[in-house]
Amino acid sequence: MELGGWKQADRTRLHAFVCALGVVGLMASPSLATNDVAGSLITIDDNGGWSWFEDERAIVDLTAGTAGKLIVSSVANGSGTGGAARNGDIEVESVDLSTLAVSKFTLHDALQADDHDSAALWRRTDGRYVTSYSTHGGDAFSRFRISTNPGDISAWARNKRSTRAPAPPIRICNFFPPKMAGRVDCMTFRAPSTSTHT
Repeated sequence: MELGGWKQADRTRLHAFVCALGVVGLMASPSLATNDVAGSLITIDDNGGWSWFEDERAIVDLTAGTAGKLIVSSVANGSGTGGAARNGDIEVESVDLSTLAVSKFTLHDALQADDHDSAALWRRTDGRYVTSYSTHGGDAFSRFRISTNPGDISAWARNKRSTRAPAPPIRICNFFPPKMAGRVDCMTFRAPSTSTHT
């Protein structure tokens, strides 16, 4: 039988050869345990979660520090490290890519322990960061904060809240690329509709 110019027997031999190469390759490589890391493992947050319904809760700022910084956001849960003292904390972490030093800032203490509450992140043209976060259906507010200094998460302006009427509970906040220079769109997903803040 001919299949795309190959006889069935030739295809079967080719598949068997490729499988044999894979088995030999596995036998020749050292065995690694499930959680082995080829390099240094860095813990960014020992109690952090986010939902796959949200956009990425991480940005790389190549202008910060000498080699750039990785900025991530998450929400802590009472059953994790720190227990009840961190339950519902909305946190932002920074990894200096030259030293691998990790720093953390709590954007909001005890908001709600729900993985949908982690903050959306955006780097402004002036190098400062903007965050937006909300409860997962707990109220109708979008919360915003702006970092005080470019490339630095150690200090933030006070929390600001906004809502639009009518205001069903907000589910998730996400940033989207700006349609106009000098602004960013923040899409808040509500049940059952969505709205945009700029």
